[in-house]
Amino acid sequence: MSSTNKMADRRKFKRILFSAEEEVTGVVSPSGVDDEAMEYKIADLSSGGLRFLIQKIDWGEIKSGDTLLLQTINGKSQLDFVSDLRLEVKWIMDDPRLVHAMIGCEYSDISDSDREKIEQFVQSELQD
Repeated sequence: MSSTNKMADRRKFKRILFSAEEEVTGVVSPSGVDDEAMEYKIADLSSGGLRFLIQKIDWGEIKSGDTLLLQTINGKSQLDFVSDLRLEVKWIMDDPRLVHAMIGCEYSDISDSDREKIEQFVQSELQD
């Protein structure tokens, strides 16, 4: 078994990766601060959370443990129902050699219904 397969086996939720060509983004703001909303590229998505790819100049003061508000997801009409979900920043990967950083987030207040809809979306994308 390869190390990639071992990593996949440890994941609690199946996820889909979005290619660089896909314009799937999330509009995110610090919890409760709408005028500070930023749009970040979503690198992957699961029913447990998502990972943003963000330019370091847009990073601001985001750190592990912060709460963000995911206002919308753009670029996939099947995800139009996603709105105003609270995210907890679980980790940040910041390689000084790269222009981008990655921010891993977990949904902190998602309804069972929305989690199921995201799971159905992920399953349908994995089958294509």
